[in-house]
Amino acid sequence: MAHGKDGVLPSTIPVYRTMHQRGYSIQTSGILLWLPNLRAKDVFPFIEESLLRLEGKSREKNSASHADEDQGNESHDQGSHDGWSTWAPWNQCSRTCDGGISISIRKCKGRCTDGEPIRRKICNMQPCPEPQDFRVFQCATFNSKPYKARMYEWLPYHDPEEPCALTCQAKGFNFLAKLAQKVQDGTRCREGALDMCVDGQCQVNRNVY
Repeated sequence: MAHGKDGVLPSTIPVYRTMHQRGYSIQTSGILLWLPNLRAKDVFPFIEESLLRLEGKSREKNSASHADEDQGNESHDQGSHDGWSTWAPWNQCSRTCDGGISISIRKCKGRCTDGEPIRRKICNMQPCPEPQDFRVFQCATFNSKPYKARMYEWLPYHDPEEPCALTCQAKGFNFLAKLAQKVQDGTRCREGALDMCVDGQCQVNRNVY
């Protein structure tokens, strides 16, 4: 801030003198200062220092306010993208005939309070050309894999205690082995039954899950 000629305050800063008290009132940029018992020659350095300090605080406050506002807007923008994504297309059916399962998934983008990330539906309900037990195929996939350092030919076994686990019997041997914790989706829970295993659990209805 520059001083005017002969110690006169620049015209851009109005200065007021009260009639009942000795001193000066200075108002600028919305700031009112009362300077009691000061002579004119002492006023100007005080004004300059005080106004610079107050205007600096005002700028800091405005900057902080804008920063809070920007942060609030950013949080609002992020919040507006919360929830579930759209469902992905249904994937390939787990079986080509005799009933399988197709799934569709969606992702949680944040704050998903209800709903599920996966849905399932029955597909390919047409009968197979030749009746077959889906477990036969699943057990046979382990014929080429060693079991306890030996090779076996595996036959399906329906375990009533764990109907949706892949339990197989070694052909020509009197023992069973659980070769997988879950059978493939769409596998019948019991031989001749219509209920299906879905994600390792037996489902007794045939609706979309």
